[in-house]
Amino acid sequence: MKKFMVLMVLVASLALVATAFAGEDQLEKAAEDITKAHIVGPGSINVHKPGDIQMSFGATMRVIPTMEDNYDFGLSDEDSFAGGDVFQSHANESGWVNNSYIRAENKLYFNAMPNDQVWSFYAALEFDGVLDNMTVDDRGNNDPGKNDNKDSNSNYGLERLHGTVKLPFGKSMNLRLHAGWDIYQLDVYDGGGLVFGDDDPGFWITGDFSENVNFQIGYHKLKENDWQIADVAANSDYDDDRDLYSLAVDYHFDKKSHLKFFYAYDRIHNIAANTIQSYMFGSTINSALDTKQNSLSTAAYNINPGFVTGGTVTETTDGTHLVTGGTVNTGGLVPQLDGGQALINGGRASLSNNYFYGNTTQADTDSHHVGFYYQGDFGIVKPFVEAVYQFGTADNTGLSAYGYEEDYDIKAYALAADLTFNLKDAIGFKFEPHVGIIYTSGDDDPDDDDLEGYTGVNNCERFSAHWGGENTIIGDTNLLMGTVLYGYLPELYGSGTPVATGGLQNFAGAGGGRGDNPGMLMYSIGLNMAPKRFLLFRSNVNIFNFNEDFRMPTMKGTVAEIDSGYAGTEWDNEVTLALSKNMFIKGQFSFFFPGDVIEDVTEAYSGEECDDVATRLGMELIWNF
Repeated sequence: MKKFMVLMVLVASLALVATAFAGEDQLEKAAEDITKAHIVGPGSINVHKPGDIQMSFGATMRVIPTMEDNYDFGLSDEDSFAGGDVFQSHANESGWVNNSYIRAENKLYFNAMPNDQVWSFYAALEFDGVLDNMTVDDRGNNDPGKNDNKDSNSNYGLERLHGTVKLPFGKSMNLRLHAGWDIYQLDVYDGGGLVFGDDDPGFWITGDFSENVNFQIGYHKLKENDWQIADVAANSDYDDDRDLYSLAVDYHFDKKSHLKFFYAYDRIHNIAANTIQSYMFGSTINSALDTKQNSLSTAAYNINPGFVTGGTVTETTDGTHLVTGGTVNTGGLVPQLDGGQALINGGRASLSNNYFYGNTTQADTDSHHVGFYYQGDFGIVKPFVEAVYQFGTADNTGLSAYGYEEDYDIKAYALAADLTFNLKDAIGFKFEPHVGIIYTSGDDDPDDDDLEGYTGVNNCERFSAHWGGENTIIGDTNLLMGTVLYGYLPELYGSGTPVATGGLQNFAGAGGGRGDNPGMLMYSIGLNMAPKRFLLFRSNVNIFNFNEDFRMPTMKGTVAEIDSGYAGTEWDNEVTLALSKNMFIKGQFSFFFPGDVIEDVTEAYSGEECDDVATRLGMELIWNF
């Protein structure tokens, strides 16, 4: 990390020195229009003073009324499920939402660039929240939500900040240094979304080996441990960060076909092994056990103080005693009390060994992804294929305290393919059906020292042009399907050793990115068509299977064994109507039909199989310029 930062500083210093002496040799043909330059952000309003800096501005306004139902597949309707409607909620970019709401995502764009394009600047301010009176009256000055807690956290802040400078010593290679936070990706859009795509802060360099071959080298900070809101001394190890190092080389055969090789080193030294059940229910179960312990200890103490070891004793006004904590042992004289203590002890053990509640050991995980993808275009047929191998180590996990191995080897892989047919000539308008597949390896053995469940740096299948979409149910976080935002993989489930080997940083420590996840097999069939220039329709049917059995702690403290198999089918649809080049209306309707795996999961939670169809109906009103 330090060596890399020193290298980046040296590169930047050389760039500044070289720029000072570059003179006229540095100048290139003046840019005619900043809005057509690829080194700045969106914005169609051009402000240009000849011989000076060009600037552009723009905005996007998205108002998204949404209606959702049965995101928990009917689990909340079961009286035997103590969690209520907790699984109805899911996380998207605006926060945790459920049922019906109006989301607004609004951006303001600012760009600047000199005529010679030596440097560029791009910034985007964004408001993204769910609308009600309080949200708009606060004018973005407080966190939106049900409680106006006056937190000073503006929701109209810097969503994007991206500066670039051309490096004069690499003029022939078009070397450009980038800094800030903007979309940086290895395999989203025309890739499969298996490895990485996000807007984490960092530095990266882009360049061209030739007219057809370009490359990128990046360093991004996913978690900084050396800056904390609380006392830094509480966790002062400078090495407990999460850093991403990446490299990609992209060879373009022509404008429509290319082959991209990539490598990512995900250095994760700040995530403790945990489960989503611990994150959601751990404190509730622990509090219930505390209450039971207090009641049991109080009853035992008032019979015979010698029956209770430890605890805090408080005498009441009627002469009895209340006991907080402690343990009960009557030596068999009162079997009911000893039996009650055995049940509490069993609950404590399960909470620790199965939920990993209270575990704070941050593993030293070094995860590597190496792979490639190819997107071709042969006219009527557009093939796509991607392959990724994940390897590395996860040491000092702390799991030996629970009877598992302490150090692990990461051995996982992912494969994806798609075949799109361009039938425009035969139909008379854009008409492109496709069929695709994703397979990721899974882990089925918690007792060995291998983590074989594939997970990306972040799983971002939602951003793949082949089978993605922002209107998906599974890709907008679905806790019962085991998915977090942007991804389709069941990364919240596993065989029993929940070490994070990747996953979205926003869910770090909450059970995401598990290297013991069961893996996924997905079949995708869809259609993308545009019968008119102003009318587009897109539909995808994605069929999900989990490849390996997995273990799942329940709210009762027991562990359920869930069989691999068919998890469910999602059908996503989107219609886009363009009323002008700057205004669009989208209609979205999505359905998720749960399968055997979801029925088993809901039965483990409630005792009843739930199979209600999840639905999402949405509309987007979009102004963009």
